[in-house]
Amino acid sequence: MDTSYDHADPRLETEARDLLTRLAKPAGFYDYGVPMAARHLDMAIDTGKLGLITGDDSATLLTIEEVAGRLGTGDSGDVRKSIHRLHAGGAMLVEVHERTPLLRIVAGRPKNPGDPWNAGPDG
Repeated sequence: MDTSYDHADPRLETEARDLLTRLAKPAGFYDYGVPMAARHLDMAIDTGKLGLITGDDSATLLTIEEVAGRLGTGDSGDVRKSIHRLHAGGAMLVEVHERTPLLRIVAGRPKNPGDPWNAGPDG
């Protein structure tokens, strides 16, 4: 997604330009309608650490390198793409707890709107 035209708009503040840039990166994974959870997720990736909710609802803080190892990717750029791909595909949820985004791996999307997410055997 090319945001150069938007960046040239003199009416935009720096923060708005930065947000456009941030949203453009994962936009393709979300059919160009990036949800707020994806923005929280992307900002959390920038910190170098991600919280992961386990089956017993406890959370563990992992470094990007640890997440890369669990996902089988090599570097933080690949991790960012892999995490957004999983989130957009419904295999990973982003839950915000006390203003901190945490990841939860799920086995699949609900069959019907309003049904609970399938957390799998551990959740």
